[in-house]
Amino acid sequence: GKIRKDYPSVQLTSWRFWPIVGWINYQYMPLQLRVLFHSFIASCWAVFLNLKAQSGAAKEA
Repeated sequence: GKIRKDYPSVQLTSWRFWPIVGWINYQYMPLQLRVLFHSFIASCWAVFLNLKAQSGAAKEA
């Protein structure tokens, strides 16, 4: 199904994306902004995942 087809590409994207986010967070973000920065990026990631899921659902409908 869709999950089996899309999962590898989404997982590879995650493996590329999150280490960079973590590096930026710990290298450049002041301590008091790290949680906010990570939460914001996690929200963006959730939007990405939802758009990815919807684009596939629209194709299947």
